[in-house]
Amino acid sequence: MQKKLILVDDHRMILHGLTSYITRASSWNVVFSATSKAELLEKLEFHKNDFVSENPEEPVQIVALLDINVGNDNGYELGNIIKSKLPSCHRIMYSMYCTYGNIMYAFENGAEGFISKDAEESELIVALDAVGEGKTYLQQDLMKKVIENTNKISLLTIREKQVFDLVCEGKTKKEISQILKVSIRTCENYFSFLYSKLDLSGFDDLISKFGGLS
Repeated sequence: MQKKLILVDDHRMILHGLTSYITRASSWNVVFSATSKAELLEKLEFHKNDFVSENPEEPVQIVALLDINVGNDNGYELGNIIKSKLPSCHRIMYSMYCTYGNIMYAFENGAEGFISKDAEESELIVALDAVGEGKTYLQQDLMKKVIENTNKISLLTIREKQVFDLVCEGKTKKEISQILKVSIRTCENYFSFLYSKLDLSGFDDLISKFGGLS
């Protein structure tokens, strides 16, 4: 089994560290890394033949590990670009911002894994191996967070859930009021219900625990 890996992050020192550890601790081969959309497109074209097995009887596993924010580029969109060029590629998103919104958005947009940058290095290898085999992987402590929050979210009304979903997409209060075609005051009332049902202190707490990146 050939294991091919793509790394995407806008910090070269992080890429260097990841490449060094993964190469040393696993059988994954880092084909290339990229720090931007432009570099990713260039290297996908240059390395396109590196993802083809020289032996038809030896399958190839391909995984891309992407930060959700890559400079001014959206990591989710970069993952979709990779998928369009390499349809058999599986995607893992990783980030320091492991909010409910970011986690759910990742899986809803085709990612098969999500892991925190604070995770143990060994768990990264576990995630790569699982996703490479076509499985879904979510870091264990993040799984607990998702389950706990899902139980709370199930208590929201339809309208409250609409507001909540827009927060998870990274929308501001003003944008949410415009999308739902309600006044800011009405929107504030919905937020008050969210704070109460989700045990939050206010809008900043809501964003820090559930907010996503638009």
